[in-house]
Amino acid sequence: MQLYKDMTSRDLLARRSTKDDGDSTWIYSPLVDAALKGEVMILDGINRLAPGVFAVLESLVQERNVNLFDGTCLVSPKRWEVLVTTFQESEGTREKAEAFLNSRKIFQVSPNFRIIGLALPPSPSGPNAWLEDHMASILHFHVLPNQRHDRKFVSEILSSLFPEMAQDPSSPLQKLLAVSDALNSANTARSGGEDSSSQSLELPTLSLRQLIRLAKRLKVYPEDFEQQVGNSLLYPLLPLASRQAVDQSLLPLGVRLNHKEATLGMFKEHELAKTESPKKEIASQPELKIEIEIGKEGREEIVIGKVRAERRTPKDPALIPKTLFFPVPKHVSRLQDMIKDFQLGEHLLLIGNQGVGKNVLTDHMLFLLQCEREYTQLHRDVTVQTLTLFPSLEEGKVVWKDSPLVQAVREGRILVVDEADKAPVEVTVVLKGLVEDGEMLLSDGRRIVRQENHVPGDPTEIVIHPLFRLIVLANRPGFPFKGNNFFRECGDCFSTHVIENPDVESFTQMLKFYGPNVDVGTINKLVSFFMDLTVMVEEGTLTYPYSLREVVNVVKHLNAFPGEHVNQVLSNVFHFDAYDEEVQRLLVGVLRKNGLPLEREHKVSVKISPTRPLQSPEQTEVWQFSLGGDRGDATTNMCSVRIHELHKLAKLGCPVEMHEGLYEWQESRGHTFTEQLGHWRLRASPGSQATAMVTSPLPPSKSESFYLHVLGSSPFNLHSFSNQGRERILSLSSLFSSYMASSSFVTTTRDGKVVILLPVVNAIVLVEDDGLLVYTLPDILGIGPLVDVFGSKLFMNRTREREVVLGIGKSRIIQFNSSFAQSNNILISWANFSNKLSIIDLASSQIFVVDLPNDFQILTVHVVSPELFLIIDRYDARFFGFWDPERVVFNLTPVSSTSLPAAASPSYTTYEDLASPLSSPTVDHRSPVFSPSNFAASTLLVNNHSYVISTRPSLTSVPTKNHHQIRSPERRDVAVMSYLREYSEYNKRVASVLIPNFHLWVNAVRVEHDDPGAFEQTPDKFALEVVDLANGTMRVVNISVITEKGVNFAPDVVAITTSPTSGTVFTLHKSGHVRAWTLHLPNLEEELDSWKKYSSGSNGGEEKLVLEFDGMRADTGKEGGSEGGSGGEEKLVLEFDGMRADTGKEGGSEGGSGGEEKLV
Repeated sequence: MQLYKDMTSRDLLARRSTKDDGDSTWIYSPLVDAALKGEVMILDGINRLAPGVFAVLESLVQERNVNLFDGTCLVSPKRWEVLVTTFQESEGTREKAEAFLNSRKIFQVSPNFRIIGLALPPSPSGPNAWLEDHMASILHFHVLPNQRHDRKFVSEILSSLFPEMAQDPSSPLQKLLAVSDALNSANTARSGGEDSSSQSLELPTLSLRQLIRLAKRLKVYPEDFEQQVGNSLLYPLLPLASRQAVDQSLLPLGVRLNHKEATLGMFKEHELAKTESPKKEIASQPELKIEIEIGKEGREEIVIGKVRAERRTPKDPALIPKTLFFPVPKHVSRLQDMIKDFQLGEHLLLIGNQGVGKNVLTDHMLFLLQCEREYTQLHRDVTVQTLTLFPSLEEGKVVWKDSPLVQAVREGRILVVDEADKAPVEVTVVLKGLVEDGEMLLSDGRRIVRQENHVPGDPTEIVIHPLFRLIVLANRPGFPFKGNNFFRECGDCFSTHVIENPDVESFTQMLKFYGPNVDVGTINKLVSFFMDLTVMVEEGTLTYPYSLREVVNVVKHLNAFPGEHVNQVLSNVFHFDAYDEEVQRLLVGVLRKNGLPLEREHKVSVKISPTRPLQSPEQTEVWQFSLGGDRGDATTNMCSVRIHELHKLAKLGCPVEMHEGLYEWQESRGHTFTEQLGHWRLRASPGSQATAMVTSPLPPSKSESFYLHVLGSSPFNLHSFSNQGRERILSLSSLFSSYMASSSFVTTTRDGKVVILLPVVNAIVLVEDDGLLVYTLPDILGIGPLVDVFGSKLFMNRTREREVVLGIGKSRIIQFNSSFAQSNNILISWANFSNKLSIIDLASSQIFVVDLPNDFQILTVHVVSPELFLIIDRYDARFFGFWDPERVVFNLTPVSSTSLPAAASPSYTTYEDLASPLSSPTVDHRSPVFSPSNFAASTLLVNNHSYVISTRPSLTSVPTKNHHQIRSPERRDVAVMSYLREYSEYNKRVASVLIPNFHLWVNAVRVEHDDPGAFEQTPDKFALEVVDLANGTMRVVNISVITEKGVNFAPDVVAITTSPTSGTVFTLHKSGHVRAWTLHLPNLEEELDSWKKYSSGSNGGEEKLVLEFDGMRADTGKEGGSEGGSGGEEKLVLEFDGMRADTGKEGGSEGGSGGEEKLV
């Protein structure tokens, strides 16, 4: 008999009912029936009874006497014998005496009658203080030990149930027992610790029921181990501190429950969304599809991945639920997991925040399986009676109608219990007996029983249909839903599925289904915005978990009313939060971060840099050299080459700190549209600085691919960023001495592996998945080894450390050129003023050391191609180095250079960088500017006096092989053409990058101060010089100061790189900020069209566009017209000192808002 809080003393003994003629009567309770029949009565949940209720049984238990409410009297066997003996004299026989007593409603309590009560251990105070003084004398108490902490006991139970798994040491059963032990041990250690905060933090553990259910599931689906353990622990819904404590406890076992997929990861449109990587990612992963196939017996089956489930044939098709469902990857995966447990005969519990799709998933699963559904929604006033039966008065008689629960049990349907957390726990706990024990007592006296416990012919029993299943839906307990903790009371009786908001990919797909007419850019920003809110909820910054339901409603509204501004629609969601200043401040910050305007404004501004024509290039230098001839010819010098194997010094394990979620992306486009997309900052200590950056040469094909790598110092870390918004930090400071970080930089190999170059110790570090491989390079300085391994750390020798500390010996620092590391796995290294050059082939692990002439002193080496080097000595003399790796031959050819009048000083012909697109189409050498045809074969140089410098013809056209077959020397001339610009000591180039797909050359420069005398007192100003090599134009994009949380960060640029496919440019700043830029004008136009759709709206009101160019301003206003619009064409041409901007708009349809706008 299940006991519950609303029970009265009367309910324990009898219940009120009516006869067929309408008269009321009393029906004995199962307790009284057991007393009369001599059966054992099990009272489950004595602790739930209200105080004083159990006292009614005191007389029955101790004296075996009780008086019922209809006058019936139950007496003890001793008293019964006295009564029978007394009346036997008058009645004549014992049988007649007993009949007489029974007619007077006097009955004997059977001597075999026993009561077994079940209850939770009492507490001294609080709601669980149920053990009263009078109860202590009624029953004998036996305390059962909590044996789920007993490894031997649990292991024996599981081994007896799953003998095959117990005998296999590699089965997940052993791992499951280890997880249970780890959680139990962690709780024991915390309860005995001195830290009061750790004592109050109790970790969730696995009950014996859960362990049995998990073993049953893992026997069939062992690949679901971590997901199922996380669901059973309710891990995704735990507070942050509890999740971290669980992670720490399970870390030694290699169990990682924090698999957020992309729920906390974000595929940002600003970086690689323009590439094909998202499609490749979906295609490369096994995509789950919902399919219907015909099974072996000719019946339809639902197939999701490797899971197959037979569809039922419904008796009543009207009970089959049907709902709007979009097959996004996350929800299809959840359906697969639910069907797995459904096939194993489990009852399901779907728990999660409000609005995450619990009902949709349940209904669609039942629709797929063609299961008939009974539905009941609980509330705070529900009782046990209304949960099972509800009374109705018909023709003067009280008739008990079966609830959906009883109908589902009898007919084999699926009962969906919604809002289970809203009902009192004392009510919903009766489901525990139905699910676990297969029994439930109804209010009308009938009993639900399993088939094996059914008494044939007993009309009071309802047999549980074998197809009956129970699916319970509940919100997370506690704030903000104010629900009861259903999981704590009954959760281990169900197969639990935690339903969360979908990942980014699924989120985006779903919103596109709901809003096919909503701009993709707006959807991406909404997804990013709500994902940020999800992260803040999980971190505890926000309390209300905004869900999928709110975003879907926003997108549906925008789809139905495209003229409304997105911020007006968002206000429908956040209106109540406006009364909480702290929450409003947080929401405003997230809105700014994602580029969503704070309020509806009729004026928006576009601030882009004006385009200027490049002046005609001037020839600043002529290079002359000879090819071929005899070996004794003075123009050719064959150098000796020594071959070394790449020496692996050590393999080190590397501490990894993985940050799930977004890396604090801050959108830069709110009411103002600029070239800057946004920025984020490295997760590091406040005093840390960034030193180097590189992008992967290949577009990411997996969600875990890291495409951007940044080196930071103080501490020495490698930060890697994935295309799903995750940041991985490799802590290098514990492996390398701090002096090794000086002058280090980073590159990648052709297959995307990260290589850290340590020039100060003449070593390179290859980052592998399982650690770091440290390689030392040949001693081209002649000073011996510079680094050694002690334990798990690398140290410099004392001489080198002293040189670094005192700042001396700079000429003895190794230099690297990694121009062709990403395309050919080639690194070039040399030492200043030495005559040795190392060619490092990472693919073959070989190093080729080239000995140049003894009197040669290398200043710098530019790599034109893997077979051609431009070598400059300390006297500014040029040489070509021809490298033939097949023949292992290195030829050195001098290049005579002649400076022309355009080169006003020697610094005009000092080159700091070189790049070549490495292709050879037809080149028009007479063209005064670049074009797409001649750009691809141009070798590009740069220095502080020019925007860009090109060679005519390209150096890539110089033959690099078979020089010995050219009998007579061939003389070659190369013209050096410079696009000159003004230069001063305060206007210097910092870094450059080539974007070959868009024919752009970008220089990061430090701009001259307005007051050179204040150079030391004011931060440097930086800008990007964007040279369009195809059209002969350039733009200067100013880099502003970053203000973050009230702190201004100087925009000191230390590195610049670009995405190999999208062309997005990234600048790295000394403060650790990374900025993303769109610099290609056609891409800017596309982004401007998207930006206007969510920044200004088009609802027919006044719309104003403000264009600003370096302080110059022009406004273009448009009044919304009536239906049909204004027609015609409207165009504004702005010109400032030769700078031109056109904005054209053609009249549209309704409201006059259609048409096209273009910026030039």
